[in-house]
Amino acid sequence: MDSLLRPEVTGSSEPVTLSFQREMQKISGQAAMFLAGTVFTFGTGFFFKIYVARVLGSHLLGLYALGMTVVSIFGLFASLGLPNAAARFVAVYNSAGQADRLRSFLWSGSLLVGCVSALLGVLVIVGRDLIAEGLYHESALAGYLPLFGLMLPLGVLGFFFSQVLVGYQNVTRTTIINSFIGGSVSMVLAWVLFVLGLGLWGYVFAQVISGLVVLILMAWSVWRLIPAGVQRPRTYPALILEREVVCFSFSMIGINALEFLLGQSQRIVLGVYLEASQLGIFSVAAAISGFVPLLLQATNSIFAPVIAGLHARGEKEVLRRLFQTLTKWILGLTAPLVIVIVLFAPALMGIFGPEFRAGWLVVVIASIGQLVNCGVGSVGYLLIMSGHQNRLVRVQAYTGGLTLISSLLVVPLWGILGAAAVGALTTLVSNLWYLGEVRRVLNFVPYNRSYLRLSGPLAAATVVAVLVQQSAIGTDYPQWSVMLVTLLLVYVVFVFGSLAFGLDDDDRLIVKTIWARVKGLAS
Repeated sequence: MDSLLRPEVTGSSEPVTLSFQREMQKISGQAAMFLAGTVFTFGTGFFFKIYVARVLGSHLLGLYALGMTVVSIFGLFASLGLPNAAARFVAVYNSAGQADRLRSFLWSGSLLVGCVSALLGVLVIVGRDLIAEGLYHESALAGYLPLFGLMLPLGVLGFFFSQVLVGYQNVTRTTIINSFIGGSVSMVLAWVLFVLGLGLWGYVFAQVISGLVVLILMAWSVWRLIPAGVQRPRTYPALILEREVVCFSFSMIGINALEFLLGQSQRIVLGVYLEASQLGIFSVAAAISGFVPLLLQATNSIFAPVIAGLHARGEKEVLRRLFQTLTKWILGLTAPLVIVIVLFAPALMGIFGPEFRAGWLVVVIASIGQLVNCGVGSVGYLLIMSGHQNRLVRVQAYTGGLTLISSLLVVPLWGILGAAAVGALTTLVSNLWYLGEVRRVLNFVPYNRSYLRLSGPLAAATVVAVLVQQSAIGTDYPQWSVMLVTLLLVYVVFVFGSLAFGLDDDDRLIVKTIWARVKGLAS
């Protein structure tokens, strides 16, 4: 760690510590906004999902999960990898003042994504009977697939524009539109349609309308941000993607497809071999474990373009310090949440209804797997944004094949529990492999001795969680209230313990930066 604190200089001749502080301010500010929006979405969505699960039941919820799987599969190819390219190339073109290249990318990308996603949406509608009965053996799904077909182009094109905003490093606006506006519209409209007795049809229709609202706001926001000279194409040749963009986008198609195989193959196999009700239970368990990587996702939202910029400028030392510090605190601040989820997994699943309680062990396994994901930090984005995406593809190709084969062997025998075990194992193998690739190509290792300072606060937090949980057994307190109190106490113990014993020089620099921002807001 001492070598990281020497007064070396960056590729831009700026002292390392000053550059580190500047980039951390940028990351912490926008990541905090993204985290707030994500917490709002997950928090309100969690309670709303309880309501949805009780209204629809596990079978209809399973049909919804099957429909979203269809949207995800077609969306992989509809996006053409261009949303990921937008986060990288918009940042590059905008920072370099290359208006013609920016114009070409924005117009070509939006037209291609819009046309291809609309075409695939029509294919979903036309082939609904084949998909519902031929693949999933659920004829009732066919009646809902036209709505999922409409959802496809709205979601894909909205995601493209959101990544354009990320390229402009305007994560705040993306978060407001996606999380606060889109999420609220979806839940309010779904509730109204539930009251009217429209059931699953109303739930999906509400998300179609929400997707339309998000798309309009995203497109309007992009239009407002881009320079006036870029707002209209000049000639037809300007509507051609550059070779570098095409190559990157094709790589991202492969990466996204393999990520889908890693994350969704269990659901596909579950849909083929098991009843829709089992998939409904699995989807609820996955939603609970989805809380675990929130901080990692918030960090990645702004750290990804920062990686690309620092790597392009040769500021390797700053990038390494950011990687180490961010990974440590992502892991440290996520571990208390996992402790509480594991202890209260049966109660969490029981909130959705008695039939969902059987999936509590799935929550435990999936949450531990997500903790491993958080424990290696932004390794995938380090490879992608530094131009080593082919190494990521190779890792995902092997682990994706492992996931599919393992799921086909295990799911028919052990059902949703087997699917969870396969997912956790794949997460472990793939992330450790990514970590090895980052060390080979960038010589970055996120771990140092300062991690040991977190062991004491984490141990104390674990003891507090167990004591509170055990003391509540046999009492009349509702489990959800005990769980919330436990979560609050665990984080209080961990945060104060970390402030007292877990900070190194970089951590103190971050604390001072955050405190200065808080005082500035207060004044």
